Amino acid sequence: MLPFVLSLLLAQAAAPAVEVRALDAAFFDKAGVPVTDLTSEEVAVVENGTARATLSFRRDERPLHLVVLVDSSQPLGSDFRQQFVNAVAAAIARLPEGTRYALWTTGDRPTKLVDFTDDRSLAAPALRRVFPQGGNRVLDAIVEAGEALRETAEGARAAMLIVSGVGIGFTDVPRHRVVDEGLRHPVRYLVLQVSDLGTPEGGEVSRFDYEYVFNTLASRSGGRHETVLSSMAVSKALPALAAELAAGYRVVYDALPGAKKRKLELTVARPGVVARFGESVPAREP
Repeated sequence: MLPFVLSLLLAQAAAPAVEVRALDAAFFDKAGVPVTDLTSEEVAVVENGTARATLSFRRDERPLHLVVLVDSSQPLGSDFRQQFVNAVAAAIARLPEGTRYALWTTGDRPTKLVDFTDDRSLAAPALRRVFPQGGNRVLDAIVEAGEALRETAEGARAAMLIVSGVGIGFTDVPRHRVVDEGLRHPVRYLVLQVSDLGTPEGGEVSRFDYEYVFNTLASRSGGRHETVLSSMAVSKALPALAAELAAGYRVVYDALPGAKKRKLELTVARPGVVARFGESVPAREP
């Protein structure tokens, strides 16, 4: 009996531990339109060059908690009122059913205008009361608003929608720490950057700082960083960007146990369809 028990224990010790991980993904056709009718047979997970078993592939219908950050710094001037207010309010009005959102501005200091609510009618009046002033504190706002988002979004989807120029900016948080804090929990970042709104000269935040933070947060979270050349393009670009919030999938897969680095790929069998996805996180169950 003893040799059998010993051999069983040795076999169990040698067997690799099971590690189940999850990632959030969205899929798009060649025109950039979200694809929402994929099946599990059309998508495969590859981790560190090895195909992994997909345990669950389904539309992500968890409640959405969203922070909307809007640049209200002085360099925007009339662009804020003429271009930003209506575009942001319209995007909020079209959020997926059941979404709870919070609205912040970033001019002079991070300011919460609307706390988490499902009342879409509060956004426009709150924005119309804002007077653009000071420098852009969007990097500080990403950290501060992100903390509030993580506190309220446990068990739900979390996302941040950022509308910002690249004018004179100030920050108390170095760009690398902004990224580290922003990626500490699963938050999907969608960024609309307006290139003609101000120049960074004279502030603490360079154009490289803006680009680094926006690009890194968007790419590593499976989000999107889009640049438009003029504030007049915001009203068209922002609804398309916000529409992606309703296009997510949740993928749960059998991961490589104990891997220190994970290079992920999602291969899609349907021609012309590409995936955007964030970093995987431990999952308790499929």
